[in-house]
Amino acid sequence: MALFQENEFNLNINPVGAGGCRLQASTTNKVDMITIELYELKNICMDMAELGAANYAKLLYPAKDNVSQREAYRMFDEARVKNWLKRGLLHTVRSGETKKSKILYSYAELLALEKTERMDKIVNNLTC
Repeated sequence: MALFQENEFNLNINPVGAGGCRLQASTTNKVDMITIELYELKNICMDMAELGAANYAKLLYPAKDNVSQREAYRMFDEARVKNWLKRGLLHTVRSGETKKSKILYSYAELLALEKTERMDKIVNNLTC
């Protein structure tokens, strides 16, 4: 079944054996296939639904999307947040104009980075 199709890119999901499925991504030049267990696909779908809900909440209530640096460190681990900042993947906003004002992060952006890392581990472990 074609799940995603745009211009020259197709993504298909087909059942494989008991409790597994095969993802087939293809372009006009190349076809790549990976096999994902059904529970992993379920977890990916749940992660993407959670991410979609966070982005929708950000659109409706932008001020409620902001979390403090301390809260971000607690929820996503300080080392990971600092790594994302260092790599330029995460953006900060200050709550005021002074140097000592609170540093804020977007919860939706933090969640997207966490889910992306998780997806990267799943996909790269399957292809190695």
